[in-house]
Amino acid sequence: RSPPRQQEPVFTASLRATEAATAITEEMSAQHWKPGMANLAAGSPFWSPPKQCLNVAKQLLEKDDPEIHRYGDARGLPELRKKLEAKLKNENGIVGREVMVTAGANQAFVNVVMAVCDPGDSVLVFAPYYFSHRVALELAQVNMVVCEYDDNWSPQIELVEGHIEEAASTDSPIKMVVLVSPGNPSGAVLEKGQVKHLVQLCRDQGVWLLSDETFENFLYDDAAHVSPDAPDGVINVYSFSKA
Repeated sequence: RSPPRQQEPVFTASLRATEAATAITEEMSAQHWKPGMANLAAGSPFWSPPKQCLNVAKQLLEKDDPEIHRYGDARGLPELRKKLEAKLKNENGIVGREVMVTAGANQAFVNVVMAVCDPGDSVLVFAPYYFSHRVALELAQVNMVVCEYDDNWSPQIELVEGHIEEAASTDSPIKMVVLVSPGNPSGAVLEKGQVKHLVQLCRDQGVWLLSDETFENFLYDDAAHVSPDAPDGVINVYSFSKA
């Protein structure tokens, strides 16, 4: 008699992976994509990096210096951070803040969520929101509170305040508000007074404000970008890919 056949092992993924929502861009592409259409969903540049930057990178890689290939400062190269500090001062009016370099703005967002929020906390986002923000919050087991813009794509301060106060008495308080200006995907640019009002509201409520300014240079007509700033409680995120 042949021995009983052993059952094949079953390898399972986490619920975070198996129950993750499909990206809306994938759904829309599947439903509406036709030959000859241009997909503007992903913000991918069609040009290469400046040639002088590529040449410098090549020279550094070919340099006989083992230090280049070792682990560096987790916050980013000191020389680069100094340049970024100057950029923040000259272009954004931000001085005296800590600077960290990450592998893209998405990693920066994940780092912030993991540093600020605990599982079960809530984060407020404005609709329409950037889908990768949702994914990061789901992975961190953080609840997402969606707040609608008004008809002019501006935050409704009263609604934000109401959401924060309502959540404060629950087991899932709002720890952070996420602001994206210029908006992704709306493209809306907040005015200075709106930004200051939101900064003050978050400070009064003891809630972090994360400002995703990836598209700070995508301005049209007479729109002007304003970076939120405060001695504490404000985290600004930028990206080289859209610079």
